Amino acid sequence: MRTRILVVIPALMIIGTVMVTVTSAEIYRHVDKNGQVTYTNTRMKGAKKVHLDRTLAKAKMATPKNFPRVDSKVQRKRDLKRRDILEDELATEKKLLSNAKQTLKRNDALLHKRNIIALKKELMNL
Repeated sequence: MRTRILVVIPALMIIGTVMVTVTSAEIYRHVDKNGQVTYTNTRMKGAKKVHLDRTLAKAKMATPKNFPRVDSKVQRKRDLKRRDILEDELATEKKLLSNAKQTLKRNDALLHKRNIIALKKELMNL
């Protein structure tokens, strides 16, 4: 029973995502001899085509009227604080990268390079 739930929940999540996304891909549902359900966009022997209601994809999600709002000044302060934290982390990673290069620790250097790239991307999104 528990295994079936572990299979059904991700399957339902996939179907929900597919139903919300506007797409022209065909979806197939296949049940193997052990009862495991697989959803795919490629035809499989014994798989059946899943017919989706396209009207759900067009529905818009409205923000509830009682949804909490954040003042723009408060949000700006939060963004600035986040930027400061990210810039501090970036400076720390640059120092650690420099140290790793000096001690010839290649794996550490690669890790810090990846962290620096990720932090720069995050800063660009602000």
